[in-house]
Amino acid sequence: TVKFDQVGVTSSFVNIKASGTMEAIRYDADMDLAKLQSELGQFVDLGGYKLAGRAVETGQITIEPNHITVDGAAQVTDLAISSPNNVTASEPKAIVSFGLEIDQEQNILALNTVKADTSFGKVDIKDGVIPLGKEAKKPMKLGVTASVIDLGRLRPFAVVFGSLGEDKVLGGIAEAQVDITSQKDTYKVSTQNAKIRNIEYGSVGQKPFKQ
Repeated sequence: TVKFDQVGVTSSFVNIKASGTMEAIRYDADMDLAKLQSELGQFVDLGGYKLAGRAVETGQITIEPNHITVDGAAQVTDLAISSPNNVTASEPKAIVSFGLEIDQEQNILALNTVKADTSFGKVDIKDGVIPLGKEAKKPMKLGVTASVIDLGRLRPFAVVFGSLGEDKVLGGIAEAQVDITSQKDTYKVSTQNAKIRNIEYGSVGQKPFKQ
């Protein structure tokens, strides 16, 4: 077994420190999202969207035959996402913890647990499956639990991604269980136990609908 006390990688957009063995690697990463997008822009097209902010992540990568497991946590601060028409949504601080597994035998990504705590609410994913190709042995299965979602704070993101007009008013507190499944090339999205309290919806300058 090869052991290393610390290996560092430094670039204009990320600083990474790693230690451990080739089978179990502990890592710390500090990324500038704007610079990361700039560097990866020649390979990844985000369709005119721009990112800014900082992500600090720590975790462990475990490598076994046909399996790679990643367990860790990340904190994203001062996140800003701008659309091609210069509409921006921001998130001052989001904390994400995750446990992921790449199963090369079944050709799937298993989301054992993903938890995100943001300024607009909490999102949890447990025992999710994402196929990594047509030869995947399992179909997509994602169970997403959204709780205490502040629609007013979520609204800017809906506007940025085009699902809500800039002239629309949105408010309220939502909770829901969303299940996403697939069979061949067909995807099914179903919602359970959806609840919205103190909903407010309308257009700017007009009296909104409230309930």
